[in-house]
Amino acid sequence: MEFLVDRNKFFSALSFAGKAIPSRASHPVLANVLMSVAEEGRISIVGFDLSVAATASLDADVQQPGQVTLPYKLLHDIVSRLTAPVIRFEAIESDGGCPIVKVTADSGSYRINGMSADEYPSPPRISKSKGLELAGEDLLRGFDVCYAASSDETKQVLNSVNLKTKEGEAVFAAIDGHRMAIGTIPLEDGAEIEPINIPARLSRFFGHIKNDRVQIGYEQGMAIFEWGDYSVSTRLLDGLYPNYEQLFPASFERSIHFDRSLAIQCIDRVAAIDTKIVVKFHLDMTSITFELDSPGAGSAKETMPAILEGESMTLAFNPKYFTEALKHLDGETIVMRLNTPTSAVVLTSDVEGQKVLLMPVQIRS
Repeated sequence: MEFLVDRNKFFSALSFAGKAIPSRASHPVLANVLMSVAEEGRISIVGFDLSVAATASLDADVQQPGQVTLPYKLLHDIVSRLTAPVIRFEAIESDGGCPIVKVTADSGSYRINGMSADEYPSPPRISKSKGLELAGEDLLRGFDVCYAASSDETKQVLNSVNLKTKEGEAVFAAIDGHRMAIGTIPLEDGAEIEPINIPARLSRFFGHIKNDRVQIGYEQGMAIFEWGDYSVSTRLLDGLYPNYEQLFPASFERSIHFDRSLAIQCIDRVAAIDTKIVVKFHLDMTSITFELDSPGAGSAKETMPAILEGESMTLAFNPKYFTEALKHLDGETIVMRLNTPTSAVVLTSDVEGQKVLLMPVQIRS
């Protein structure tokens, strides 16, 4: 195996594949990336943790095709420090049956001990006969709901983003028991898919999506996302996703309109007194007052303009949950619809296709 490759493009591809490398590999070879070099002048780099496989491909000047696995962290550390525009990889003599790869750039060379490609587990091949296609920006916007997914591993199905189609739209949902985020994307071709539960941690791979179209395919408990020179395949999470649509109240007695950015700033300043204490929201006809009272640290109060339709009311929220929801809503004008101090509230903005359901915190005397 021997090839020359653009350093920046190689580093980008390596970093993408490395997102799938487990922090604690169950087998030594899983700490490696699989590099496959084809005669046609293409190389692919794969990272795989037995659940998620990330693959990046790029052009190279191939002198000799071949395959090898190399330790991701070491290779990443070396390439990140190289300044040469082009680097050379060459498989040289083996040491006790283990392949050695020589990396050359400018005046320096590095020998990295690898492992045979035969030891690397094969990521599953997934058909795209069932699935849909989305613009990259639409997938990013839909998957933005992942912040509301649960991190409790005992609630596995809630560690996912649920994707389904309904009435010509792709619907993304995430819920953790205290909050829920919904994102809808219009579909150009009216495609339909069965509901699937995508691990929320897949969001870390989507930063490489730019103006690409994303092909999504799924079968037999697996799904694949392909765009440009990148792809991610994953095991889907088993389990019946909650029927979240029934959680939304049928009607509301009150609604209040306010500025998103100003609310984030006010709540952030008030919560600085004590991040573990809930913030009270006093809703009046022309304002919202945010108040926090911490027996150990002190108190804070901020008031901002708002327009209330309905009667005045006081309720309380976890400040982290509330500001996180605001930060993930597009648009600048927020509408909060609500009924009682302890029933679910719904947040929307002046940009369609997003809504968040939040549970208030009961105020104790």
